[in-house]
Amino acid sequence: MSIESHKADALSYLLELGLSRLQAETYLCLVSLGRSKASRLAKELGLVRPEVYRILSELMKRELVTKLLASPAQYEAIDPEHGLRMLVSEFSHKAKELAVQYGEIRSFIDNSTRSTEPPESEFKLLPRRDRVIQSTLSMINRAGSYLDVVYSKWGMARLTKNSPGLRALAGAHKRGVRIRIVAQISESNYKQAAAAKKYAQIRHADDITFYINLCDGKEVLFGPKLADSDLIDQQVDVWTNNKTFANAFQGMFDALWEGARRYRLNAKRV
Repeated sequence: MSIESHKADALSYLLELGLSRLQAETYLCLVSLGRSKASRLAKELGLVRPEVYRILSELMKRELVTKLLASPAQYEAIDPEHGLRMLVSEFSHKAKELAVQYGEIRSFIDNSTRSTEPPESEFKLLPRRDRVIQSTLSMINRAGSYLDVVYSKWGMARLTKNSPGLRALAGAHKRGVRIRIVAQISESNYKQAAAAKKYAQIRHADDITFYINLCDGKEVLFGPKLADSDLIDQQVDVWTNNKTFANAFQGMFDALWEGARRYRLNAKRV
C-alpha cells in the first residue's frame, strides 16, 4: 500500500473519531514534520495563516498539539498513540451518552404515538439490520414522485453493482421518480457513487453521522450512519409516516442539499 493510501486511511480514521477535515490534516502534517512554525504549516496545507492559528488553537484545546516556547512559536503534535487513545476515549464517552438519550427519545416517541397522533400516524423501531434494509427497499419501491436520501460513506459503498438497493433506485428512476442523494464520497465508494449517478442527482458532504430515506414527503426512515460492520444490538433505526416528523426531516435534508457540494463523478478521483 502506498504512502498516500496510508495517509488517506489515517485521515478517514481521524474523521470517524470526530476531528474535522482541516483538524485531521493539520494534525497529520505536524506528526510528519515533528514540529513546525505556523507559517510553514500554512504553506504545507495551502491555508492562510489566521486559519492555521485557529485550527492549532482547536487542537491544543483537545490536547493533541502543544505550543513550544520559542520565537517565533513552534507547534508539535503529541505522541500519536496517546492522541488516538484520547480520541477513542472521547468517542466512547459520546456513544454512552447517546445510548442514554435513546431511552429518552424512545419514551418521547411512545408518548407521542399514544396521546397526540391520529390513528393513521405510526412510529416503528427497527432493531435489526435486515428489517432496516427491507423497509428501505419497500420505501423506494413505493416512491411515486420523489425520493431524498442521505448516505454515510459506508452506506453509499453498499450500492454495489446488482445490489438490491441500486436495482430499487434504477426502478424508481424508470418510473419517473426524482432522486436526490447527499453522501460522504471518497475513494472507497467512488465507483458506487458513479453507478448511482445514472439514476440520481448526487452531492457530497463531509462527516455524515446518520442516514435518511424520505419518500414523497409522507414517510421517513432514519438512524445512525451505516458502518462497515454493524452490530445488531447497537442499531436504533426509526420509520414513521408522521407528517410533522416527515416535514422536519424534509427541511433538514433541503438545508443539507443546499450546503452540499456538487461532485464531478466522471473524474478519476473525487
